[in-house]
Amino acid sequence: MPKALSAEYYAAIRDLEELAKISMKQDWDLGSAISALSAIALAKNQVKLANLILNLDNEEEIDELLKNY
Repeated sequence: MPKALSAEYYAAIRDLEELAKISMKQDWDLGSAISALSAIALAKNQVKLANLILNLDNEEEIDELLKNY
């Protein structure tokens, strides 16, 4: 990433957390839950967790993960 854009990039990531908090007042489908939870994880610099959440994009994958852990 160009150094000139890094401040704006990280500010936008921090804003994701606020957007996720705002969405708490709305009903969530699976896609909304995945988006909000991964945004919070990314905003807190939990990149691996955010990636994991983003990849749990259907009920079968979630069931499989839960079965194994």
